[in-house]
Amino acid sequence: MQVKMIQTATGSPNGINVQKYSVGEPYDIPDSLAKVFLEMGVAHEYTPVKRTITEKKADAPTENKMLSPDENKKAKGKK
Repeated sequence: MQVKMIQTATGSPNGINVQKYSVGEPYDIPDSLAKVFLEMGVAHEYTPVKRTITEKKADAPTENKMLSPDENKKAKGKK
């Protein structure tokens, strides 16, 4: 089961080794240890968000066209 720690706690996932579980970190731990942490109120169930990458096609490049001095004068006159 996946849990996210609300407060730092120690626990043993296998009954032999003791580990420190830090606040704010998500952990995938055995159900029995997760149940203890949930009952103690030091963790809550956590479901990671699956993010997908979507491809976005780039827009067609715009044409950069310089105006000649005569065209520029004409463009300024139009409003």
